[in-house]
Amino acid sequence: MIWRHLMLAVPYVDFVPEHALDRVGRSARGLRARIERFNSVYEPEIARTPATREQLDGHVAEQVGERRRRLERHGDTLCDQGLKVRASVRWDYPFGEAVVRQVLRSCLSCRRSRRASDAVPASDCSTNTVRPRSSVDLGRLRQGHPSNSSH
Repeated sequence: MIWRHLMLAVPYVDFVPEHALDRVGRSARGLRARIERFNSVYEPEIARTPATREQLDGHVAEQVGERRRRLERHGDTLCDQGLKVRASVRWDYPFGEAVVRQVLRSCLSCRRSRRASDAVPASDCSTNTVRPRSSVDLGRLRQGHPSNSSH
């Protein structure tokens, strides 16, 4: 098996242990893989506040964007080492399940791109901000259920 994509899932964007960044960097260099730094955000108080669909989407996009910017700061050292790095943040909960869903999404997108070009696309220090699905059930959000849940 050839590993072309490594994910560093970080539960807290303000604290990414230096040894974890170093280990992922060494592994990516050895495997010639790209790195995805991933975080999921879910703020129940945002979901519970009465809001229109547009207001909720705006709050979620603001939270995702802010987390992404903070997560990007940690990737600068990896980019400086010549590694291909991207930051992904999703509105999702719980964290462990969000990581699994992101891995599955990444695997599917890599397979699609390989079929199209027989190569894994480079992501030269780009970012990937993911907004919530358009089919969010506001009633479930207000009850504290995440937007990506399959319940």
